[in-house]
Amino acid sequence: LQAPATARLALDLVDYGAEGDLRMAGSAPPGTALRFYVDGRHMGDAQTDAAGRWSFTPGDRLAPGRHLLRVDQLDAQGRVVARIEQPFLREAPPVIAAAIAAQAEAGAAARHVVQPGNTLWRIARANYGRGARFTLIFAANRDQIRDPNRIYPGQVF
Repeated sequence: LQAPATARLALDLVDYGAEGDLRMAGSAPPGTALRFYVDGRHMGDAQTDAAGRWSFTPGDRLAPGRHLLRVDQLDAQGRVVARIEQPFLREAPPVIAAAIAAQAEAGAAARHVVQPGNTLWRIARANYGRGARFTLIFAANRDQIRDPNRIYPGQVF
């Protein structure tokens, strides 16, 4: 499947593991050179494949806290022709689990702010230990979630 030459730069996925290993993925015109930054620091370069897809995993781990992710699309002369900047919050998994346990003991509802790349499955896996428990999140937030396959950064569940 070939992407059209008019495809635009897109950041479709941002994911991180318990140790802070970061992964980003998206699309741009096929054969496009890309440059990646975290908090203004150059993390590396990549190129889209023939289908216009790209993925990037920097070697450095991401510390907990707020970060700014940036992807630059470069032309043949190395000039930036398109840019995406995405704020991102990496929460430390032990803190999440402890906060949920404390809120549950206090009778308060646990809250989660959706980050880029989150899915209900990943949120459930991080908070409840099993991705299949995404149905609990969906049921408790039915007023905000029309389609469990489509959640958006900034939503609070």
